[in-house]
Amino acid sequence: MDEGSPDDCVTYYRDNDSDGYGDSNDHKCLCQADGAYKAVVGEDCNDQNPVIFPDGTEFCNGVDDDCDAEVDETNAVGCTLFLKDADNDGYGLNGDSECLCAAKGDYTATTGGDCDDESGGISPQAAEVCNGVDDDCDGEADETGASGCDTYFLDGDQDGYGDAALQKCLCEPEDFY
Repeated sequence: MDEGSPDDCVTYYRDNDSDGYGDSNDHKCLCQADGAYKAVVGEDCNDQNPVIFPDGTEFCNGVDDDCDAEVDETNAVGCTLFLKDADNDGYGLNGDSECLCAAKGDYTATTGGDCDDESGGISPQAAEVCNGVDDDCDGEADETGASGCDTYFLDGDQDGYGDAALQKCLCEPEDFY
């Protein structure tokens, strides 16, 4: 074996799992690879598993797959798209999302459509109420039949008397009602 001078040697790391990355704490200065000492790059955080190495693919599995000291980070393979739901009503804001392995912080909703993420009483499943607000996120406020509405009768001739057979429950008078 060519011993060579210390200036000619290369640091080889023990690479037990043959993934091209070795154990930073187990290395030798050699003129060529020798047995398990075959990796020229260290920093493998799990030298017993060939799919775990620096810059590897992170998966949602509770393991640091890419040796960056973080587990199941944003955009890991198998993540779920969570929408921001600051008011905790179960509905998130469309367009404000993160792909996470588990709900985190305000990113907890998997259903979108919230039109006011500062009010837990406003969501696609909320009942519309006569209050000047779009409570059910359908783009309209105080629509016909909203909670708290009053019955108005059609008064086509505007004489102050309506047709009892033609009525609507409205938050305020409209048109001929």
